[in-house]
Amino acid sequence: MITILRDRSRQINLLTPLIAAAVLALAFLLGQRASPLWLGLLVVGICGVVLLARPVLGLPALVFAALVVRLEFGTGTYVSLNPASLLVPVLLVLWLLDMVRQRYAYLASIRPNFSAELNEARRKMAQFPRGAAPLANPNGAAPGLALDINEHTTIVSLPGVPSEMKDIFATSMQPILARTIGAGGHVERTIVLDRGDESRIAALLQLVQSAHPSVYVKSRGQMVEDGLHLTVVLSRGGSDLRAIRGEVDQTERDVVAGLMELGYAVLRVIGD
Repeated sequence: MITILRDRSRQINLLTPLIAAAVLALAFLLGQRASPLWLGLLVVGICGVVLLARPVLGLPALVFAALVVRLEFGTGTYVSLNPASLLVPVLLVLWLLDMVRQRYAYLASIRPNFSAELNEARRKMAQFPRGAAPLANPNGAAPGLALDINEHTTIVSLPGVPSEMKDIFATSMQPILARTIGAGGHVERTIVLDRGDESRIAALLQLVQSAHPSVYVKSRGQMVEDGLHLTVVLSRGGSDLRAIRGEVDQTERDVVAGLMELGYAVLRVIGD
């Protein structure tokens, strides 16, 4: 143990004068060739080191750079690019790597004999398709991803561990769900009947479906608490939960009234 500490002390003692010598040499060279270019390169180098240590600062730094650096270049089209925009994928990769690194550093701090090294297998967790957005994983190391294919389709990929999948779904995936599905929900009712002749209610359900085309209406045999019963399932989803529930309520009333005319009795209705 003493030998290890002595070796580390020697490494630190050697590293400090090397850093000091490098700083002095750099100061001498920049002093001999003072110019805005050298100053800019120095600032860029310092910012690069800071971003490697704290990738989370990259986005505000990128916005600041885009506002300050009034430089654009053509792309052969009507669109011009600011050089700062080219750093977006670089910042994304740094952010993903830092996300994985922080998780494994935390695990190494609470688990004995656990390495926090960012090895090749762990680096793969930060390899995303172009355009994909990371979804933070509060219960694991591998982030999820969301990729917009077009204005109607978004692909979401989550880790297979059930606890991690559920945590991502309940936290970082919520903005994706709100944007793609909306703030509504899904309403489903199951009407449990006292007898099982499904063919006698087929015409009734067709009429109800025609009157309420936005509600899914389906009869089927289904196991419930007290055994197998004929049931009628009503369901609908959408962005306006109050309107959805009202439409399903009216559909349920129409189905129950028609069933009673046919001589069926409703044992119970399952659902919200």
